[in-house]
Amino acid sequence: MMPFPQKSFLGFNLTYPAIVAFIGYIILALVVILPFKYPVVDEETGNEYVVDYDFSTRLIVLILMAIPVALSVYSINCMMVGDCRIWSWIVAIVGVYWVALFVIMALMYTFH
Repeated sequence: MMPFPQKSFLGFNLTYPAIVAFIGYIILALVVILPFKYPVVDEETGNEYVVDYDFSTRLIVLILMAIPVALSVYSINCMMVGDCRIWSWIVAIVGVYWVALFVIMALMYTFH
């Protein structure tokens, strides 16, 4: 079997599909970190007000997104290179861990 070409990208040896996905995730992270404000309508009064999207919330979102992003890029790279049996177990375990973190953070914000 012919090996797939890999390129060093930010210190990692990645295949081109993994690089494309990584660049897409970098763009997503930049959009998340931008200071957008969004309008919200109070259901009781009907008044509309603007909610600030503060930096700490955006940073937590980026940290939570880092786990599935890393898994996704590595999985794409592994699919191109091959032999991913051990990686499938790592993805399963870390994916469940990420879901647990997300649920815990959601509960903390809900009851805080």
